[in-house]
Amino acid sequence: MANLKPKNFLGIIKKEIRFESSKSSGPGGQNVNKKNTKITGLWNFSVSKLINNDDRQRIKEKLKNKIIFGRAIAVSSQKNRSQLDNKKDVINLMSQLIEKAVKVKKTRIPTNPSVSQKESRIFSKKKNSETKKLRSRINE
Repeated sequence: MANLKPKNFLGIIKKEIRFESSKSSGPGGQNVNKKNTKITGLWNFSVSKLINNDDRQRIKEKLKNKIIFGRAIAVSSQKNRSQLDNKKDVINLMSQLIEKAVKVKKTRIPTNPSVSQKESRIFSKKKNSETKKLRSRINE
């Protein structure tokens, strides 16, 4: 299940996120004082149908600063003046976080330098050495 496309994450996450609204801070004039435009999205990944146990463990490790009560991820947005825009922002942020956390890094396979690479390295070292020998003032 870890190889789902971002659109699938978005679609399923939209259904599983619980939204809460509150008054946002910052600029916005009277709008800030009257309306609940800050949106906080909570996604309970411990019971989600979107991910398997391996992905759950990766999310726990990589997103531990965003996890609340050991089982839910919280993301909030108050950038915009409308609830709808902030809700869209929360959904996008959440899907990006999950996509990044679930992605498995490829392990690097160490390789040896090729014969031509070794030869060119030795050639450049010899050339450098020759240049420095010419600079020395042994003849004087």
